[in-house]
Amino acid sequence: MCRYYPKTNVPVADSDAPLGPQNIDETFQWAGAFLKRLYAHFGRAKVLRKLKQWRWNCTTLFSGVGCAETALLSLQSAVKKEIPHSVAPCARILWACEKDEHCQTVLQSTYNSCLFGDVMEFDLPSKTELWCLKHQRMCKCDVPRAPCQPYSKMGLQRKEKDPKFAVHERYWTQAQHAAEIHIVENVSEYDVASYKNHYLGPDSEWGCEVAKIDPRLWGFGCARPRVYAVLYNKKYVAWDEDFPFKDVLMGLRAQPVMKASDFFFLSPIPKPLARNLRDYMDSSKFSREHWEVAQRVITPEELFATHCLPVSSRHAKLSGSPQLQVSRTCRTQQVKMAGNGMNCPTMGVFVLAAILGLS
Repeated sequence: MCRYYPKTNVPVADSDAPLGPQNIDETFQWAGAFLKRLYAHFGRAKVLRKLKQWRWNCTTLFSGVGCAETALLSLQSAVKKEIPHSVAPCARILWACEKDEHCQTVLQSTYNSCLFGDVMEFDLPSKTELWCLKHQRMCKCDVPRAPCQPYSKMGLQRKEKDPKFAVHERYWTQAQHAAEIHIVENVSEYDVASYKNHYLGPDSEWGCEVAKIDPRLWGFGCARPRVYAVLYNKKYVAWDEDFPFKDVLMGLRAQPVMKASDFFFLSPIPKPLARNLRDYMDSSKFSREHWEVAQRVITPEELFATHCLPVSSRHAKLSGSPQLQVSRTCRTQQVKMAGNGMNCPTMGVFVLAAILGLS
């Protein structure tokens, strides 16, 4: 009988599946590990054939501190190690769009690509340029992913009644003019297929591969259930039957190894905390009062690491993506940024699914 993590519809990895990362350093090397799992599942030659064809122009919307960019560049670094003679970039990041000024600071300090400030300024196809905060001039634009606030618990799940729903609707009305492929991430309650059908078109015009997942499916030690989807315009691309969407997801599964204590890596864990972490696994021994006295607050750096977002030079080197320049913002804002972030390996799963599946 299959087991599932809460709010997901992909089965938990079997006992014979590979083990996930065993420490923080290994989590940041997820891209190379993913390629090895795909080789074992599909065959190395077959996977490399598709990776050699990977040439994307990429844009992100509601970009935060660049979770999608980090996932793309980590994968690009891993692919280039497998195909050393390939000199062309696999993923060329054109621009990001983010309204939060603290996130804008991080994006401008980390990436050289264009940065736009507000999706409500988009008006495709008639308006194809916006003011770029990075270059301080008008730059070309198009539109990707939808915001989650109208559907999240933090946003009270007010949907069409949420003040931010206008932003959500603007995304969907613009998406049909933008790109051939969209990778959408949102809270688990979000109905991607319904909005795709309403705004973009039926399945005969736009394909939709969707799954509700959790980072633990790929062997990571943090819980963050979300819905992800790959939307593609069938006028331009088709799904390759050699790489069925569900097969790619199943082939990337792994068994989680890391414990909660492993994410407190910046200083030694107090012995009472370590003991209570073990007790927490055994509800008969769990003492809420003792736990609260013994615990310490997780730091922003440790929070970023749960998403594999590199905010140190060491983690950036391991991941193959730029170090996020979060030090230019206060630590309170860093906690908010990490809390709103996407899990980079999970984004990487769906990027790989699209690379292998779409022709």
